[in-house]
Amino acid sequence: MATPQEAIRAIRVQLRANHLFGLTPHELARALYWSDKGGWMQALGALHRGEPCGFTLLLRGGRHIEWHVRPLTYVSLDAPGPNGRLGSR
Repeated sequence: MATPQEAIRAIRVQLRANHLFGLTPHELARALYWSDKGGWMQALGALHRGEPCGFTLLLRGGRHIEWHVRPLTYVSLDAPGPNGRLGSR
């Protein structure tokens, strides 16, 4: 994802759309709080600080599902252009 907001939104959409049926009542409440009531705000803050974040839910039968998000830093490797400047301008 290009931004922290997009990454968190993708997790929220997945939580609401796909993964609620296999959850215990307690985990269902946690998932809905995280996705709909602002639990995601700490994760967004962590991404803006350059820190990784994640969310784990315990499914029925002892299995679990996890989301992990970590920010990436990109370095531009543009070669100098014909006028000696970096990039194509």
